[in-house]
This record gives sequence, C-alpha cells and structure tokens, in this order.
Amino acid sequence: MRLHPPVRVYRARPEEHITRPNLCHVNDAVAVIAQQSLDYNDVLVDRRLIFLSADAGSSWKEVARDADVGSYSLFSESGREAIVMPYDSQTFGSDGAQITGPRVRLSWSNGKFDMTRDRTVARFPRELMTFRQGVVGEPFENKPPLNKPITSFWGTIQRLTDGRLMAPAYGCYADDKRSAIDNPLVAMRRMGRFTNDLLVSSDEGRTWSWHCTIATARDIPADCTEGASEVHLFRFGDLWRAVFRVSGIEPLRPVHFCESRDGGRTWTRPAVLWGVGESMDPRGVITEEGVMLLCAGRKAFELYIGDGSGLQLHPLNLIEHHNLYCEAGSAITRTYFGEIAREMARKPGEDERSNTTSHTDVLQTGRNCFLFAYDYAPEGWRVKEQGLVPRPDEIFAIRVEIEG
Repeated sequence: MRLHPPVRVYRARPEEHITRPNLCHVNDAVAVIAQQSLDYNDVLVDRRLIFLSADAGSSWKEVARDADVGSYSLFSESGREAIVMPYDSQTFGSDGAQITGPRVRLSWSNGKFDMTRDRTVARFPRELMTFRQGVVGEPFENKPPLNKPITSFWGTIQRLTDGRLMAPAYGCYADDKRSAIDNPLVAMRRMGRFTNDLLVSSDEGRTWSWHCTIATARDIPADCTEGASEVHLFRFGDLWRAVFRVSGIEPLRPVHFCESRDGGRTWTRPAVLWGVGESMDPRGVITEEGVMLLCAGRKAFELYIGDGSGLQLHPLNLIEHHNLYCEAGSAITRTYFGEIAREMARKPGEDERSNTTSHTDVLQTGRNCFLFAYDYAPEGWRVKEQGLVPRPDEIFAIRVEIEG
C-alpha cells in the first residue's frame, strides 16, 4: 500500500463555506465537486465549486464557481462525460410522486470544461412528503408547503450489466409520520424518518423508475434518529450490499447494511457494519479483482479495504498521514465536533477549535490506483453564517496505490 502526500485541492476564501467533496471522472480528467451552500431545508438552488485534475490528482485547477449542479448522485466512467443529478434544485414533477430537476453533463475536451443541462424526472411508488415554509423549530402544521420534496438522489450511480443506470435515493413518503416540533434533534424537526430506495434508468438518467426499497424507517431501531438515510450500493457478482447512514448527527450510530442476492427484490434485515467508525455518507468502489474500498464521514475519516465478498474491512490511518504533512497549518486534531447544538452556537474564532473533517469520497483512477478526497473544517460545520472566518475551509486529496 502506498499513500502519496495530501494535495490541497482548494483553500476557501474567508467568506466561503466549502464542504462535501465528491469525485468523478470527466472524460480524461478527474473532478472534485464541492458544496458551497449551507445545508438547510430552504436552500432551493444547488451551488458548487468544481476543480479538475489532468494528472490523476497531483494538481488541481478551478473550472466552475456557483454552478447549479448537484454532486451527491452522479455517474462517471473514465473517458466519458459525467452525468450529475440535482439535490437542492429538485422540485416536484407532475404530481406528488415525482421529482424533477436539472440533469447536468460535465465534459472536458481540448482544455475546455463545459456543462450541459436538460431535465431528469424520477417516479416513486407513492406520494412524497414536502418541506414546509418557515424556520426549523417553529410550528409547521399550518405552514404552506414548499415545492421541494423531502427526497433526494443520493449515492454513486452505477451501470448494471443490462446497460441501465441504477441510482440510490432516500427520503420521506407523505404517509410517514412527521417528527414533532419539540424533537431534540433540531435538524429532523418537521420531517419524517427516512426510507432508502433504488431507481433505474434506461436513458442515461433522463427518466427514472422505482426499482425497490432497501430499508424503511420501521426497519431501523428507534434510537437511530434518521431511519434509513444516505446510501451506497456495492455489487459483488450476485451479491448486492447497501451501506447506509442511520444517525449521523445526534446520537451518532454506526452505518448499517443490508444484502440482497435477487437483484433487490428482497433484502436482509438492517444490521450494524461493525469495524467502521464513521456514521454518514458512505462511498466506495469494488474493483474488477474484487477488492472493496469504503469511506464515510463523521466521527472520523478513514478508508477501509477488504474482500468485496465479506465484511472484514481494514482501516488505513489517514488522519496520521494527513498530519504528517499538514500539521503546521491544517492539522486534524478532532474528528467530530461533538454536540451539534453546541457547535452551531459557537461563534467563529472562539478558542475551542474543531480542527475536524466530516465528508469523504473515493474514486478508482486506474488499476489498483485510487483517489481519496476529504474536507477540512477548522472552525466547525455550519458555523459560518455570519462574518469572515479566521481559518478557512480546505479540500484535500490523497492518491492511493494498492500493491498486487
């Protein structure tokens, strides 16, 4: 195993909040797409920074800013343009069981980066829950609805053996119970606990139909506050393994998994994926040789490697590796900010530093070669609503080579 030194993809401006780096191929280059907007329910348009590397992650340049493009759900293959699904820019479609938004294609040719937009439409088996207007924490029963479903494309899109694309998604259905206004977990107020699903497309992501449900909130223990949330699908022959978030804020709970051996028609009961220390946004790949790589975020940041047919995953010590090179200016000394209410109340520049990271992604760039990306939030997550911040956010990438 060889870990190359961390490369700084971007150091944010003093007024910027940069987080959630996602990786993809864009023709013969690789890209990092990073979130610029704060992750709140009333954000109705995606805003992203995009960086490209033509040398497998050794150097980076900015190619787009304030781009109305998602990042959490995308399809990419080396040598082809990337296809990206929306997130904040999603709205309801023709009825309450349909979502729509920009489908964006990213291309890189002859030194020119380009984004082309049309529309994507996804249909679910029944009506979806909607966000309501107002501030989180206020009564919501009589608030008018936003044209924004509490449902999202989420996770790496993959191509099935029959040529169709498969995309994970998660959200709430209209017949789910909404959380109470006094829910101690502020971020979940006015929403239900989540269900995650798989969608399929025969036209490169222009239209999606519902394929199956992986797990519902009823399948998840009650102390997992979010239900079956952010999901990544690993496929190892006929074995499908879905790894997903269940409680990534308060209290933290490990990621869970389900397995299917019949193409998603039936799934095993959700169980803890033991040995993985993180709690949210799992990402990963399975190589042609059957090697599984898994990364996730919060409360640590790590890359796990194992045999794709099993559950024995071995972590690399990436925090130690990062600090070996970056301790002087960007040391990661704490891997989770602790109690979120306390973190969100803390003002920029206060003595208690977060020195933390929350979000990761991994992309295969060649045979036994991978790129691992992560964010660095020295002043904490969501702490930048007002004013300038003494120490800016950063995005890093590490090239990883596996021997054999």
